[in-house]
Amino acid sequence: MYGDIRAGILDDKQFDVIVFAASLQYFPSPDIILDLCLHHLRPDGEIHVIDTLFYKQKELPAAKERTLQYYSSMGYPELAEHYFHHSLDSLAQFNHSVLYNPHTFLNRYLRNSVPFHWIKIQKDQPR
Repeated sequence: MYGDIRAGILDDKQFDVIVFAASLQYFPSPDIILDLCLHHLRPDGEIHVIDTLFYKQKELPAAKERTLQYYSSMGYPELAEHYFHHSLDSLAQFNHSVLYNPHTFLNRYLRNSVPFHWIKIQKDQPR
């Protein structure tokens, strides 16, 4: 199936798992798209967000500037308008857990090369 989930292409289809792999940063509002996806989960379904950078609130302005510089150096500064920087705070309203945090002492000590969080959002409260 190809299309925009926001346009209602899924009708009333329900899923056990929805995965955002390197894609949540292309949605301007994580709460809107995640709410929509929660609607399409079966009871006890899960959303997994992987390969997306999450920032601390104070890091957002610098991250946005780096993105603009990156796309500008490629000759396409307008692409920065389509890349959105989200903080972990933006997930506070969801029943979520962090399955992998690249910033923990152990992960930094082991020099794990994975810079992304792995976030699980559950539809229903765990039993």
